[in-house]
Amino acid sequence: FNLNPLCVMQTFEVYKLIFGHIDCTDQKSSTNKSIRKPQRSWLLITHNPFIINMINRYQKQIIFYGLGPEGQDRLNASSVLIAGVGALGSTLAHMLVRAGVGCVRLVDRDQVDLSNLHRQILYDEQDAAQKAFKAEAAGRKLQVANSRVQIQTRVLDISGDNVDELMADVDLVLDALDNFDTRLILNDAA
Repeated sequence: FNLNPLCVMQTFEVYKLIFGHIDCTDQKSSTNKSIRKPQRSWLLITHNPFIINMINRYQKQIIFYGLGPEGQDRLNASSVLIAGVGALGSTLAHMLVRAGVGCVRLVDRDQVDLSNLHRQILYDEQDAAQKAFKAEAAGRKLQVANSRVQIQTRVLDISGDNVDELMADVDLVLDALDNFDTRLILNDAA
């Protein structure tokens, strides 16, 4: 098959999904680059509710050029450590969980404060009133967003003594810290 951004045809063996006919013909003359939106039809050969749920949930990503079903499988099988769950970390965690990353490990020692709410998207006034730990509050909200993702929370300081354990068995480490010394510890361990 000739792959291009508007016409992706692949066999999805893992989910037994067969992509049907996709029409990517020019709507206008060959000099005009306007291309009609592809028409997709899927023939699903499974009765497994888990697989059907996965396909329904991630179908927009699966048809994205460059990702495809194999990429979605890789996302689902991957694990990420997010160090710091403040403004940047909570946004990263939110997007990764919704994208279907298989396991997200959140590490932060801070508690939610009212001054965080204007920029830290996973927290609310109730979290601030309860002085909830950011990692735990984020974990609860993310689990509701995507129950298929494994969320691991750690409320602690990252140090030279625990950094190797925190980074064990993860495919990617994302630094969303606001502490330069801790960033150096994380960087040295990576």
